[in-house]
Amino acid sequence: MAMEEKNEMREIIAANLKRLRKAEGISQVALAKRVGLTHNYINDIEKVKKSGSIETIGRLAKGFEVEPYQLLLTPKQWFNAENSQIIGYMEIIKKNIDRVFDNSLKEYNEYKMGKEEQRKRSEKKGKSKP
Repeated sequence: MAMEEKNEMREIIAANLKRLRKAEGISQVALAKRVGLTHNYINDIEKVKKSGSIETIGRLAKGFEVEPYQLLLTPKQWFNAENSQIIGYMEIIKKNIDRVFDNSLKEYNEYKMGKEEQRKRSEKKGKSKP
């Protein structure tokens, strides 16, 4: 791996680490405690001084409840992955809404049919009385 690629990967990991940490509103110290590293080590990764081993990347990913590969994604790749996930969630939500709507419509139609039956019986009773 060329030196430029190595630094680029370090920068990607650093940017993702910082973004995730800030999104959760936690300090480097809090993250370090969460994942069992020193805050100096977290700082070195964020400052692109160190990249961390595969085990470290795994610990960081687990600390943020993401998959390790996600720490290696560029912002554009992360955005695309999140959009795909959001689209998947939207499809699930749409199916659930459709199911609920269909059930509600079915219940409404059954209710309406029941009221119609009651009305017909009522009319029948009214006609049969002298």
